[in-house]
Amino acid sequence: MSRTVAILGLGRAGGEWARDMLDAGWRVRVFDPEPQPSGLSGLKPKSFERTGTISGCVAAADWVIVAVPDRLELMQKIIQRAQAEAPETAIVAVLSETHEVDAIQGCAIRPGRVIHVRRQDGGGFDLNVTQRNDDAFRRDAVLALSALSAVRTIGADYVPPIPRDFAASA
Repeated sequence: MSRTVAILGLGRAGGEWARDMLDAGWRVRVFDPEPQPSGLSGLKPKSFERTGTISGCVAAADWVIVAVPDRLELMQKIIQRAQAEAPETAIVAVLSETHEVDAIQGCAIRPGRVIHVRRQDGGGFDLNVTQRNDDAFRRDAVLALSALSAVRTIGADYVPPIPRDFAASA
């Protein structure tokens, strides 16, 4: 079964995430208030779903990627709106170059379901969590980002193995 990601903000970073998630086999839904956001270039028109609202984008999402301008107040409002409309189990990953995870989680309805992610050169990710994130949540975030990192560095044909302990607990 395919997992669903909602990407809020389709600028350069949101567009990169959309392409990577599509390559990794995720169902991708996007929202951006701009009619022609820059992240649309390079995306095949029927490979993703563009929604007209944040609510419509995050409904039934496993992950929500917040890829909006790096202004803390804006990010906090988007996180609150996304968590109010998304399933309670959704992971909210916030892309920020300037704000720390504590500031990002501080406004959340469910702070333990929010992480801070930065891309690294070479295909990896820098995942920032706090004590608010429990072990199962951290494992799910690490597994998803590891699979995505492998697709980015090895290629879209790579299918990552599922660790034995994860398959047994799922």
